Amino acid sequence: MALDMEAQYALEYLRLFPVDVVLLDGALMGRNYVSKFSVPLIGHVKDVRSNRYSQGGIVDGGFRDYVNKALQVMEEPLVMHMVMETYRARNKSTNALITRPYVVGRVGDREVYGFYVQYLPATLPIYTEYVGEPGMIQHVVSRIAPLSTMPRLGYPAPLYIVDRVAKVNADFRGGMVRLIMEKLGGEVLSELRGMYLRMGLNEYVKSN
Repeated sequence: MALDMEAQYALEYLRLFPVDVVLLDGALMGRNYVSKFSVPLIGHVKDVRSNRYSQGGIVDGGFRDYVNKALQVMEEPLVMHMVMETYRARNKSTNALITRPYVVGRVGDREVYGFYVQYLPATLPIYTEYVGEPGMIQHVVSRIAPLSTMPRLGYPAPLYIVDRVAKVNADFRGGMVRLIMEKLGGEVLSELRGMYLRMGLNEYVKSN
């Protein structure tokens, strides 16, 4: 209900003011009003309760096999964190990163693209859904990236402000890496990183 109201209010605002992208909190799949927008929609899902990206989206065999192997020992957001941090180490990148977008479903007659975005290094990637021209995804993400530096690192500020249950964590960046190391142990993490590099999976991450 709340997610539908958010989309309804955004649609009403769109009729009054010039807007070229709509930023929503939560998934786009299963939400009303999404098919009525004429501009790109992007929704960030903080709490991922299913592997929608890996189970419903990834069609490239090598990347899918790698992610499925990693999912045996960690949750999907942690897999994408490891993938993106490996990419950053290999390419010396500090820009916002996204995984390759895949179609994860439809809303009406419109395709919904799913991907993970990491706006800042060392932060937990956010599962994201997008409706619009797929060639515009990187452009949309690059426009949102400057909003992710405060008040919660790695999460767009407008969404943080309306999400009153979100909490600032000053140790978020370093804490995420420590969580992975404690969960997996160094050997498992090193093995998965090495496998990522050997398989040449860098093409599945894009820098903005």
